[in-house]
Amino acid sequence: MYCLETSFIIDLLEGDAEAVKKYNEITGRTLYTTSITAYELLRLGKDDDKIKALLYRLVTLNFGFGDVLEAVKIEKDLKKRGKMIKVFDILIAAVTASNNLILVTSDNHFKHIEGLKVEIV
Repeated sequence: MYCLETSFIIDLLEGDAEAVKKYNEITGRTLYTTSITAYELLRLGKDDDKIKALLYRLVTLNFGFGDVLEAVKIEKDLKKRGKMIKVFDILIAAVTASNNLILVTSDNHFKHIEGLKVEIV
């Protein structure tokens, strides 16, 4: 099962051919996103109706205490290896990993998170 990350959703909504192709491949399955991704998208303040329409079709996973523990583990590991990424991305990765999902993203830096299943589009 797949968790759609912010950069992928932006590319999808902008009609990026690779993002659209990937979305069409995985549609028909239950698709997830995180409350962090929903926040990042809606705070942009553009195409709110289009963003909301897509978000309503996804299952939104909230950030819970188990995710907190996973996020701390990820952040410590990234810092130790000198591969630090944005905090919101750590939170998204933690929710994805905690739920044993595959993260679909356009951001290469997610590959630095050990144990995270990720497909970069």
